[in-house]
Amino acid sequence: MRIKAWLFAIFVSILIIGILIYRELPGIVTENEIREISVLEFSSDKTLKNLLKNKNKERLVSILYLAIAVSADNCANSDTTRTTDSGQYKYKYIFVYDTHTDVLQKDIYKLFYDPFHPDRILSGDNEGYVKYPDIDKYAQADNIYKMLDLLRL
Repeated sequence: MRIKAWLFAIFVSILIIGILIYRELPGIVTENEIREISVLEFSSDKTLKNLLKNKNKERLVSILYLAIAVSADNCANSDTTRTTDSGQYKYKYIFVYDTHTDVLQKDIYKLFYDPFHPDRILSGDNEGYVKYPDIDKYAQADNIYKMLDLLRL
């Protein structure tokens, strides 16, 4: 658990340092590079193309920093079976509209049989199974590396 908190602290530190030092992207960012980041979804192709225009670079940088934080959060909570809100941790992603950006959640999970786990399902067809978030830690880490590369951090 301490390792997760430590990793999350490192990613947040990188995020803060990046915000303080860099205010614009140093190079050209392509549509394909942005589409490779799995935590980003766009309302339309037009939204993505508008975001890549020079006048919207600051918004794109802000979205990338937010996406780093969301990926780090997903990575750190990939084994969390209980939250203060309800049930297992829910996968987070960023949905980008023309005018604003939202952080949304998906309730995707995988079941593991562990009849002695305190968060096991107590009745029904899945009795004795535990719901874990279906989050690939390596894909989330890859997202972070791609975004850091785009930001040249």
